[in-house]
Amino acid sequence: MNQPKKIETAHISIYYDSAYTYFKGTEEKVVKDNIKYVPNTYIAYIADKNTDKVIELYYKYTGDHLTEKQGEKQEKFIFKMLKSVKF
Repeated sequence: MNQPKKIETAHISIYYDSAYTYFKGTEEKVVKDNIKYVPNTYIAYIADKNTDKVIELYYKYTGDHLTEKQGEKQEKFIFKMLKSVKF
């Protein structure tokens, strides 16, 4: 099992991971090799530091394969969204 990455702000802790996922028939395949594959799936767990409130977020890009530049833009958008959560 992979350890999630962590981002801290003054009020929240964000635990997240990313991968490239696709379906082969009815089975979902998960590829963690970010060097060969631009992630199209993110999962995050956002915890308020002052209460017991949490949010779980699942994001999946379902369009065509992302280029590296598109992936960087997508990741910036996701991190901006995660850091903007207010409880």
